[in-house]
Amino acid sequence: MGHVRLGTLPKTHKWEQVVGLIAGGADVGRIAAASADAAEHGLERASADQGLAHAFWLLTQIPQAARQTNFSDQLKRLGLEVSSKPTLLEIVGAFTTAVDRHVRESGKRSDLGEMAQHAAAETLSSLVGRELPSLFGPTAGDVQQAFAKLGTSDRFSVLARDFFLGLPAARLVIS
Repeated sequence: MGHVRLGTLPKTHKWEQVVGLIAGGADVGRIAAASADAAEHGLERASADQGLAHAFWLLTQIPQAARQTNFSDQLKRLGLEVSSKPTLLEIVGAFTTAVDRHVRESGKRSDLGEMAQHAAAETLSSLVGRELPSLFGPTAGDVQQAFAKLGTSDRFSVLARDFFLGLPAARLVIS
């Protein structure tokens, strides 16, 4: 306990320098600076990833849509194809379809985008699912209310935290 397995580091010169610093007993400041330098390219790539960006954008917009009068119309405006009284599973399915469509249109599918899409869908399912009276038979109003709760500042922080915890962060900086 207390450690995380990240797999194999890439065989780049910068990551080899990090390993050398660790093996040589360098101080934490030097190791941290070298790690940040080695990870910079991966972070730049992550910031330009269409799947990651769109999945996170939708994740932030759905709770805001739920705080509006006509939830289903707001979801449609975001590109989610849903019925007039959408269920949790319908919204999550429409979410994944919307991200797929956006990525297909941009022509930029990536492993990171796929992981982000799955992490966002799981985050929505679990957080909203916990708020519903039961998985079977909640009303459209129950679903909207559960999504709307994620739009408050204290609950949004939980939404963002759960999303990023579900996204293997090591792959953002190491690959």
